[in-house]
Amino acid sequence: MKKKNYLFFMFLLFPVFLYSAEKKFDEYSKKNIISFTNHLVQKKDWYRAYLEINRLNIYYNNSITDDEFLISKDYFMFNAGKYKYNKSKSLNSTHLFLLSSKIFAFDSGYNNINLDNNISLNKKYDNMHFFMKKRKFYSFLSCNNYSEANKYLDKHSKLEKYKYLITYSEKQKKLLKNSSKALLVGVLPGMGYTYADNKNTGITAFLVVAVNAVLTVFAFKTGNEPIGMITGSIGTFFYGGSIIGGYLETKKYNKTIKTNTAEYLREQMNFKKDRKLIYNKYGIGKYEKK
Repeated sequence: MKKKNYLFFMFLLFPVFLYSAEKKFDEYSKKNIISFTNHLVQKKDWYRAYLEINRLNIYYNNSITDDEFLISKDYFMFNAGKYKYNKSKSLNSTHLFLLSSKIFAFDSGYNNINLDNNISLNKKYDNMHFFMKKRKFYSFLSCNNYSEANKYLDKHSKLEKYKYLITYSEKQKKLLKNSSKALLVGVLPGMGYTYADNKNTGITAFLVVAVNAVLTVFAFKTGNEPIGMITGSIGTFFYGGSIIGGYLETKKYNKTIKTNTAEYLREQMNFKKDRKLIYNKYGIGKYEKK
C-alpha cells in the first residue's frame, strides 16, 4: 500500500521535476546567455560579461563567429581597463578583427600602432576605416604636427568637420609652460609656482622664505647666532624647495593641459561611440534585439 502511494506521489511530482529541469536548461540557452551578457553590458559589469561570453563559447562552440567572440572580449576588457594588445594574433586573424584590435589598442594607449595598414581595403568595413582615419588625424594633433593634420584633412573630406580641433590644439599648445624657465624665475622665491599658475603656493613660499630671511638677519645682528643658524637653515631649505617645487609644478601643469586636451579631442571625435558601435555591429551586441 505504501509502495503504491509512493509511486503515485512520484507520478504527480514528475511533471514538476521535468518543468524545473527544462527551465534550468533554458536558463543557459544561447539566446539567454547572450541576453544576460548584454544586460551586464548595460550595467557596466564588464568582468561578469567577460565570463558569460566565455561560457557561451564553451557551451555553444561555433554558435557565433570568431570575430563576434574576439571583438566582444576586447570590448569587455577595454572597458574593464584590462585590455592587452596581441599583435601576432591580430595579424593572423580576419581583416575585421585586425581593424578592431588596432582601434582598441590605439585607444588603450599602445604605441607604434600602424593605422595605415589595410586602411583602404574591403569596402564592407568602411565605418571601421573611418574610425582608423579619425585616430590617424588625432595622432597628428597629439604630436602637435598641425601641417600634417591639415594635409590629412585635404585627403579625407569626411574628416573636414573636425578641422576646428586643429585650432583648438594650437591654442592649448600655447598654454604650455617652459619648465627650464620655471627654474630660472624660481630664483625669486615662489615665482616658479606663480609661473605655473599656482599663485597661492607661490605667495606662501615667498612669505616663508622672506620671514626666515628677516629672522636670520635679525638674529645675527642681535648676537643670537645659534638661532640665526637655525632660521637660516630653514630658510635655505624652503628656498631650494621653492625652486624645485616650481619646476615640478610646471611639469604637473603641462601634464594637466595635455591630458585635458587629449580627453577633449577624444570626446569630440567620439572614440567611445566608435567602440560601442563596433560591439553592437560586429560583436554579440548585434543580437540584443533579436
